[in-house]
Amino acid sequence: MYISRSAEKHKGQNLPYYSPIQEKILKAAQFISSHYSEKLTLDELASRFSVSRYYFCRTFKEITGFCLVEYINSIRIKEAQRLLLKTNRPIIDIALQVGFQNPTHFSRIFRALLRYSPSEYRKRAQASGSPVAARAMEPAR
Repeated sequence: MYISRSAEKHKGQNLPYYSPIQEKILKAAQFISSHYSEKLTLDELASRFSVSRYYFCRTFKEITGFCLVEYINSIRIKEAQRLLLKTNRPIIDIALQVGFQNPTHFSRIFRALLRYSPSEYRKRAQASGSPVAARAMEPAR
């Protein structure tokens, strides 16, 4: 997320120097942000960016502060939050749309990150009448 934000912040400007592996991780993070709804595996990403699995995983964590699965899940959960606030679609449909193959796993990850189940999150947002109040529900740390 840090890398994506940095790229957006410096769009059209001379970017600070990034080593070749930092460039690859930046591109990987951007790829994940654009393809979060697809099945993403360490093997596929490492192959796509021409890095060994081990090196990709270790370097991704060093640069982003997230292991690969945490990063993918955080992107997916952010999109799920948006869909829960903006639509009335069933939670199962939202889980599938953001890339989770198993709705139970989606609910477990959602609760672990935000302290609420997806349905509780939606209900609290609707009860407060304010998406701002719902967005204030920050991830658990």
